[in-house]
Order: sequence, then structure tokens, then C-alpha cells
Amino acid sequence: MSTSVGATRHIRNSIRYAAVAVVILAAWNFFAPFVGAPSWAPYLDVLPVVVGQTEANGYVNATHIGVFAVAAVVVMKV
Repeated sequence: MSTSVGATRHIRNSIRYAAVAVVILAAWNFFAPFVGAPSWAPYLDVLPVVVGQTEANGYVNATHIGVFAVAAVVVMKV
């Protein structure tokens, strides 16, 4: 068994764990305002804010959904 295969597996698993953490963070930050919980989204300092309109003519920050979707794809594809 080659050493590089083991190292590659560890790197891929580390990327997956980090992406799962981002998925959980994005989901938490999206739902936190609805339940009155505090939120912390460090990626909002880097990414543009995407605003979506709800059925009740309210506005919600949809950046979390984009981050959630991209991180979920990374988990599946890596």
C-alpha cells in the first residue's frame, strides 16, 4: 500500500469534514433569526449579500442558502 494513498484519503476526509462544518454553519445562520437565536457568519464579510423576498413580502438574507448548496456539493463530489 502506497503512502500517498493514505495521505490523499486524509486530505479528502479533512476537506469533507470542513465542508460539513460549513453546511451546518450556513444552515444555523439561515434559521437562527427565525427562532431568535444568535448567528455568526464569517463568510458574509467576503461574499456579497443576496436578498430574497418571502411570500409575506419580507426579505431574507439568501447568501446562507448559496453557501449551504456549494458546501453540500463539495461534500458529495470530493
